[in-house]
Amino acid sequence: MVLKGLPTVTFTLTAALGIFKIVDKQRRIYFIGNVKFHIDEVKGLGSFVEIEAIDEDGNIGLEKL
Repeated sequence: MVLKGLPTVTFTLTAALGIFKIVDKQRRIYFIGNVKFHIDEVKGLGSFVEIEAIDEDGNIGLEKL
């Protein structure tokens, strides 16, 4: 997804709320069948994994949660 007004939104949010923290991370994404793995390396915090199963329609099975 590309947000065309992102610089304006970023400026507006920064002006209204300020910047409290900046998170520096690298993300790798892998798929095994319908399961999506996000592997993040966050500077100063370590490694994190997010696992997401996607149903046949391309949506997360909310009713199963």
